[in-house]
Amino acid sequence: MLRINSLTFRVIATITAVVFFSVPLLAQMQTTAGADDYVRGKTDGERDAKASSMWFFAGFCLGLVGVLIAFLSKPSPSTGALIGKSQMYIDGYIEGYKNKSGSMQGTKALYGWGAACIVSGVIYLVAFVLLASEDDTNDNYYYKPETVLPSFSR
Repeated sequence: MLRINSLTFRVIATITAVVFFSVPLLAQMQTTAGADDYVRGKTDGERDAKASSMWFFAGFCLGLVGVLIAFLSKPSPSTGALIGKSQMYIDGYIEGYKNKSGSMQGTKALYGWGAACIVSGVIYLVAFVLLASEDDTNDNYYYKPETVLPSFSR
């Protein structure tokens, strides 16, 4: 039987106390490292995000429908940059890439829709000015009976 004052008991108690108090610290350090990987991955994903100029033309040609499609579609990143990375990094990268590129797509589609509105407004303005300035008295498009046609007689 072990006595409380024995050296063996003190060593076992010390080791137990060290393990008992160090395990939560180690777990917290791993969680912090995982969170750092996640944040680093998200930052890298946002940096690598890109949007095609196709979204400008989608907004230009389709209007608000194109803008809605651009904001709702979320492209997936290429997997080449994710090889050999931790799962937390990959999760952060994918989330950052999808959010940033979706936002960029929507912005380009909004620019396209705005350009379409401006072009349409200019066309309507020019058409209105041309129609309003049309003078009916000098209209040469209609047949006038006083015009004499040449005769082809033998």
